[in-house]
Amino acid sequence: MQCSNCHIERPNQAGPCSNCGFAMDMPQPSLGRRNPLRLILLCFLFLSIVVLIAERVGPELYRQVQANRHSQERSKGTPASTVRLSRLPVEHGGVAKPEELHGHGKLYFVPIGHQALSVQSLADYYNQKFRIEITVLPQVNLKHGACVPERDQCIAEEIIAAMTNAYPEIARNPESVMIALTDEDIFPQEMGWDFTYSLHAGRIGVISTRRMDPTFWRQAPDEGFRLASVKQMLTKYIAMQYFHLPESLDPTSVLFSPLTPDGGSDNIMNLTYILRPR
Repeated sequence: MQCSNCHIERPNQAGPCSNCGFAMDMPQPSLGRRNPLRLILLCFLFLSIVVLIAERVGPELYRQVQANRHSQERSKGTPASTVRLSRLPVEHGGVAKPEELHGHGKLYFVPIGHQALSVQSLADYYNQKFRIEITVLPQVNLKHGACVPERDQCIAEEIIAAMTNAYPEIARNPESVMIALTDEDIFPQEMGWDFTYSLHAGRIGVISTRRMDPTFWRQAPDEGFRLASVKQMLTKYIAMQYFHLPESLDPTSVLFSPLTPDGGSDNIMNLTYILRPR
């Protein structure tokens, strides 16, 4: 190469010119032009790092998004097989008639804590809908410790305990079905969820109407929507605990689990088929 000062040919090395002493640096080769293999390797390394980060962080972000969605829908723990089947189309039969449903034991409604709806009117509704007799027991008050003030919620298990402690003979009777109704916002302590619409174990359960009220979600008041949502969940519990019907894989059925009340129909559909693709 030539010296840029005296134009004398000089070796390709950095440092001063041996003829005039002028210092000049060697030109730096373009990474892309002179060494494309290095550029390709660096790009591959960069992409590998991005993929590695995505594999590590992506699933956690997905879980957080799902957890937030489930906190709105109470949808934790649904088996993957159930999710896949629930996406298949279904074919419904007719609405189950009262004579097709067979009750087991005696059914009790128990109002506990704050109430937003008349429990007796709900019992009358099901008396007409399913031709069943429901006994509404006197209201039970919650004791100190059943609720968590800092969460503005009550513990679902404590509400069930309050009901069974108030009526121990009924609770012990294997022929009794007890459903507690409350307008307190509840959460299941043993499961670690943020909240739940309901909780049951065998023939004893609790249903909260609090989040079925649109005003809880800062929406316009809609008493019809709230009442329809409550009936959906109550119908599911009566169907499972009193009529001994199995849960459904049909997401449009009130027997689907987990059920998120949406103000729709509370009818029990008879002969529902899952249509599998050919």
